[in-house]
Amino acid sequence: MAISKTLRIRNCYFWYFAFVGIWGSLGGPYLNGLDFSGTQIAFITAISPVCAVIFPPMWGMFADR
Repeated sequence: MAISKTLRIRNCYFWYFAFVGIWGSLGGPYLNGLDFSGTQIAFITAISPVCAVIFPPMWGMFADR
């Protein structure tokens, strides 16, 4: 039984946003429990948005070549 392309995309988005939602709400307290400092936690949580701003244009430039 083949899985349709639409179902695959839905599944991918579900798991992506589930992970983002769980990490966004529980990631900071979890890292705090591992004795990370506030600055370290802020840096770790800031990496993803910064990468989301920087890498898509770079990916686009490489794709247009």
